[in-house]
Amino acid sequence: KMTKLIIKSFIGVIIFSLCLAGLNTGVVRAGKSINIAYVNISRVFDQYQHTIDAEAELEVLKAEKQKELDKRLVEVREMKDEAETLAKSEKEKKQGIIDEKLKELKERNKEIKTRLVKTRDKRVKEILKEIRIFIAQYADKKKYDFIFTDKVLIYKNTDYDLSQEIIKKINEQYEKAKK
Repeated sequence: KMTKLIIKSFIGVIIFSLCLAGLNTGVVRAGKSINIAYVNISRVFDQYQHTIDAEAELEVLKAEKQKELDKRLVEVREMKDEAETLAKSEKEKKQGIIDEKLKELKERNKEIKTRLVKTRDKRVKEILKEIRIFIAQYADKKKYDFIFTDKVLIYKNTDYDLSQEIIKKINEQYEKAKK
């Protein structure tokens, strides 16, 4: 089964490459030349100001949550220090409370990390959707027939790379929308 999957994948890549090679040679279809390009989505994503802003917001949120956790940890340490001065029976009671607080702290830490990951994933999806929509609108405006992601290309001529142009234009649009 794995061998068949590899063979099918390889054949698919070859067929796609041949189609792309045919497009690159200036194939004319119905009297019209085909206009193609590609974009490095990772680079666009990383250099898109919305991504940079979202990452900064997440870092602020992460720092706030870390302060909350640190405050609770200090409280637990103070309780431990206080417990050291108590008699044995009192100390055992206090240790039970400390253990419960540590358990709550660990659960809260896990909950915060999960929420931050979910928030980041949601923002990444939203930003990638924005980028795809922008590229589609750009393609329509500039009359591109195909814009590929660079990840699917075996060979690419950098003359067809629109990444920097997309980064410039999408950041301009983002800045206008922010105002």
